[in-house]
Amino acid sequence: MTGALASRLAITRNAARLGFAEYRAQYTLQSWLFGWGLRLVFQVIFFATIGMVIGDQDTVRYLAVGNIVAVGTIESASSVLSIVRDRRNGTMSLLVAAPGDHIVALLSRSLNSPVAGFISSMAVLVCIVPVFGIPLPGAASLVIPAVILLACFSAYCYGTFIGAVVMRFPNAGWGALNVAYLLLMAFTGVNVPVSYWPAPIAALTALLPVTHGLSALRHLLDGAPAVRVLGQLALEAAVSVGWLAAAALLLAVLIKRDRRTGGLDTAR
Repeated sequence: MTGALASRLAITRNAARLGFAEYRAQYTLQSWLFGWGLRLVFQVIFFATIGMVIGDQDTVRYLAVGNIVAVGTIESASSVLSIVRDRRNGTMSLLVAAPGDHIVALLSRSLNSPVAGFISSMAVLVCIVPVFGIPLPGAASLVIPAVILLACFSAYCYGTFIGAVVMRFPNAGWGALNVAYLLLMAFTGVNVPVSYWPAPIAALTALLPVTHGLSALRHLLDGAPAVRVLGQLALEAAVSVGWLAAAALLLAVLIKRDRRTGGLDTAR
């Protein structure tokens, strides 16, 4: 292992540990279970109940499955906030001046987000599946956690890119997160099929996170051939890599510019 690689791995590990420590400080087990956790469960119940009113059991399953994945992306995409936090707190220049790769640190700071999102989705799935009688595909159910984890990681990469976009405007962090999340709710097949949208919009959804991961999950639940499931998972992985690379590039360009102009710790 080269020295540079070892350094980046150490930075990733330490940045991730910081993110997990911040998350543990934010919640207790009780506040998560009876606060945030209940909020997520009731979001899925709300949409699934709409399915009971307007459609049949297939509609209920469609809405329940879509929102089980969607609730995980809320937390996963919250990496938007970690990117702007250093700018708002005035510590960006210290991070950049420190030895080591600051881009790796920024990209790794919120690795707790997809993990928390994954746990949230899985917890809600365990609660919702028996309530609404959603059938699971036997042994293939063992793949469901991997599919949801990939969708959450993809949303994390997307949120990190959005965070880079609004880095100089920290007060816009929450607004950017909400818009980013609502775009996923609207266009990636959570509540309506991607085919519902006009062709140009449907084509753009192929570049959004969650689209292919959710499609893979639906194929899995429908008992589709493994090649269809794996194909969608491969596309989701490619999308996540694309968003992560775009985030890294944009962060590098913006930080380099701000170092040149002396604006690392200025915000709008």
